Amino acid sequence: MNRQEKICIVFLIPAATVMASFLSPALGLLQDYFMVSKSTLSSVVTYYLAGCLLSQPLWGATGKKIGKVRSIRLGVGTALLGSLFLITGWYIHYFTLFVSGRFLIGFGLSAHLVCGFAVVKERLPPASQRNFFTLITVIFTVGTYSSMMLSGFMAQHYSLGAVVVCYLPVCLALLVPAWCLSEDEKHFKKEAAPKLLLQSNTLFLTVMFSLTLAITTLIAYMYAFYAPLIATHNFGLQPQAYSIYSFFTLFFLLLGSFIYPRLAQVMSELALCISGLVFILCANVLLLALYSSALLTVNSMFLSFYLMNFVLGAIYPAATLLALEFNLCKLTAATIMNLIKMGVPIVALYLSSRLFQDSIHSFAYTVLGYAGVCLLFLLALQYQKKNFTIA
Repeated sequence: MNRQEKICIVFLIPAATVMASFLSPALGLLQDYFMVSKSTLSSVVTYYLAGCLLSQPLWGATGKKIGKVRSIRLGVGTALLGSLFLITGWYIHYFTLFVSGRFLIGFGLSAHLVCGFAVVKERLPPASQRNFFTLITVIFTVGTYSSMMLSGFMAQHYSLGAVVVCYLPVCLALLVPAWCLSEDEKHFKKEAAPKLLLQSNTLFLTVMFSLTLAITTLIAYMYAFYAPLIATHNFGLQPQAYSIYSFFTLFFLLLGSFIYPRLAQVMSELALCISGLVFILCANVLLLALYSSALLTVNSMFLSFYLMNFVLGAIYPAATLLALEFNLCKLTAATIMNLIKMGVPIVALYLSSRLFQDSIHSFAYTVLGYAGVCLLFLLALQYQKKNFTIA
């Protein structure tokens, strides 16, 4: 994989998440514009994730049929169609058409996740993959929170319509890296197969580490949906002020991703994921304790978010590396990984919006429960094989 292809990939893979979070600072304004309830408003996020989820097997099969690069290009075309639906739904004040556009955008951009990760695993030597996944995490982080800051600024100083219209030029811009990728399917020369110190059912391991990876998307999308509502309704923050707080969330995510390669030299990816989940549990316990005692402020709330995002910066590349390692067909592994990664937030958002009336409880209890379950599974793996690494 040459430099041009690496640049293309690091822009294509995070695109689905960046586009998902672009509207998040303006969700409160969107709720007022369409005059819908909080549970109905959640479909803005869940429809997008549903598009990503349902398309995973399709893009996996399409990648095998016509090639991974062509599938990525087809995905961009689908996202372009979705952006037209989105803008039309906005202008004619038709919420169903609006969320249908979100569905199509998520459907199309998920091709970048499935086929993009498969391209990396097949074209990049194993020695370079850890650093490359760290780079993807950085771009993923910068893109996500930069888009949130930009949309918050535009919503406050221009209009919500300007934010919606931006989806079209962004989708058009994705055509450039999609067409710059080479269709050459040559892989790197394999010197030797990776030696796995834990021999077990490969499908189980792929699923297990994909579930661990899903904590990153769960928190990202729960944050994208609930944080602006909490900031607006509980603390009266304006969209631009919320975007400034989100900028520091970006800083802590980047800090975690930069520390990951150094941590990976002294501890296994499995141990790193376990430590990260413990930090996430502590951050949510802190959030709930402050809220229940009426001591929660906007600064302390975002402090707990910062702690979570710090460890997410390290969990993302570590769990991705593990999830893609245990299946000989990298396209299949990427499909399973992204299916779980995008499916978990859909279920979480649906359940949290119906089980809890309070936004802070919806966020904290959902993350707390999921992180606890993942931690138990990983501790069982750690107990089975203490020195779990990829040689």
